[in-house]
Amino acid sequence: MTIYKKKRSFKKKRPILRHRFFWPVFLGLIFLSLVTYFFLFSGIFDLKQIDISGNSKIKTQKIEIVLRQNFSKNILDFSINNIFLADLPGLEKKILDSFPEADQVFLQRKAPASLICQIKEKIPVAIFDASGTYFYLDSKGIAFEKPAESSADFIKLKINDFTGIPSLGEKLIEGETLAEILRIDNGMKNILKIIPTEAVLVSPERLDVFTIEQWYVFFNPEKDVDWQITKIQAVLEKYVKPEERPQLEYVDVRFGDLAPYKYKEAIRE
Repeated sequence: MTIYKKKRSFKKKRPILRHRFFWPVFLGLIFLSLVTYFFLFSGIFDLKQIDISGNSKIKTQKIEIVLRQNFSKNILDFSINNIFLADLPGLEKKILDSFPEADQVFLQRKAPASLICQIKEKIPVAIFDASGTYFYLDSKGIAFEKPAESSADFIKLKINDFTGIPSLGEKLIEGETLAEILRIDNGMKNILKIIPTEAVLVSPERLDVFTIEQWYVFFNPEKDVDWQITKIQAVLEKYVKPEERPQLEYVDVRFGDLAPYKYKEAIRE
């Protein structure tokens, strides 16, 4: 018996160059490479101009120097100044860290090669007295500027046993404590019609406020400020005659419903 073997047929492989997906993928990679090269290395999107606004105390040139020094990114050992690759949040933080006078910074890209920088500078809320060297404080209790002299526009704040000269950018007092001191300052001016000239933070529970009438009020910033103002008002209206107020030494409103007061001299039996 004759046995016939079936011949096996082999499909001829097509060259890769004739594969239907080869050329689209190949051309797509070339296009992507060209676009990437154009985007990163052509220089069209490299930072050329910085527009800075909103600053009055911080010099524009100094802001621009900080931005340019920290703008570039290293990619494959190449320094890239592309505006679309810049770390804007990091740059904003760098400006805030470099200039204590800056309160907020807003950076925005502007194609093809510009950066817009808007600065909001801090507004002083109090003035800190460090042995005759003055510092403006922001609402967070941070020293951000050194005026040449004290200003009657702000309450002058001291801290008991504070020594040395602080640095700009240093936090001198907690923001919550400062907010209560400002409430005391506002209440005395607007409710009691008494001008505070100086406040000494003796401890977290004691603030000695010296008035333009040359007497003290002892406050507790950690307790109800409104109630303490009310107690001063009651003392001045019911117990201390207007002509006797210059003879006051202090009114102490730190404790409960009490508001003991003392004269510099015994003018009453």
